[in-house]
Amino acid sequence: MDTLYNDEDLKESKARTTLTFKNGLIVQYLGNGHVLQTHEAKLSKSEGREEIDRLCTKEGIVIVQFANLDCELLFPDGVYAVFCRENLEWTVTNNKGMQRKFKDGVFTDIGQIPCAVETDSVSGARMMIREDEIVSVTYKDGSRYCQHRDGTKFHTSADGSEIRVEKRNFASHCVKVNKEDKAIFSGLGPYSRVLDGRVIETYLPDGSKTQTFLDNIHTKKNAQQQVYRTMISRNDLSVVICDSMGHVSIISSNTRDALNELGEKRKVGDRDSDYLQELSRQYGHFTPQVYQAHINAAPCKSTIKTKNSFDDTCFILRQDMTIDKIVNGVVYKTKQITD
Repeated sequence: MDTLYNDEDLKESKARTTLTFKNGLIVQYLGNGHVLQTHEAKLSKSEGREEIDRLCTKEGIVIVQFANLDCELLFPDGVYAVFCRENLEWTVTNNKGMQRKFKDGVFTDIGQIPCAVETDSVSGARMMIREDEIVSVTYKDGSRYCQHRDGTKFHTSADGSEIRVEKRNFASHCVKVNKEDKAIFSGLGPYSRVLDGRVIETYLPDGSKTQTFLDNIHTKKNAQQQVYRTMISRNDLSVVICDSMGHVSIISSNTRDALNELGEKRKVGDRDSDYLQELSRQYGHFTPQVYQAHINAAPCKSTIKTKNSFDDTCFILRQDMTIDKIVNGVVYKTKQITD
């Protein structure tokens, strides 16, 4: 857990993006690159050892948190760890069934739980069923399937470059490691820009897909800063890009089509790439018809910006409901729009 939440993460306040759905599912993209899920009904009625939420990390590990402050860590290879809040004690079971307890920095081996192992003579797949109800299958090609006792399923590719995570009534994830963008998106998309090689793809119940990754963004004075970004690709072909500093870019389907028409004129949806230029936009620059927002925790610092499609006029809507109109570098301030 210390590697997942270091001192820097705990001290620094970061923005998070929250999506809600008609079925009550709530998905949050945290400022440290992890993705949290819960259900609306669990926010007020949960008690005892009932699940409150679950977190998918960049490593493909699932952390399940309970109402009584217990938690479980579910690993793709079948390792299972449980924290008991009452005893302040961890119990870890490795993928061979060996158990060990941790408390106050001291560990104690407590033996092995019964495991049944069988190898299929035809496929060569090796199955292990453990007493703690965890099932894992290692296939001949080296890929692995694992199902934990709560029904969480992991599918890991032979080379470890893809980890799929599935659980009924929750959005599915796929952690992709050291993948490349398609040739037409090379140098532009998330897989070309990611700094640590890890992208979490999340498949939402409305058909949208999100990609969360560590990236550099341009800041003032030509500097760069590392942030976690989430790109939301919706069924209507609109795209929303958010980051852990509170920046948001909204590209409507009409804007995406217009950018494509001015650019490469490819089929919109699976081949156009002009909208991806927003990921590398310089600080202070504007893309026509793209709305830029900055959600700032400081009072009266949040803004929404956009630029005309037919000239260089820019508009900035500030939190106090005043609008700045920028024409040829000259700023014209208005009164509050509610006046």
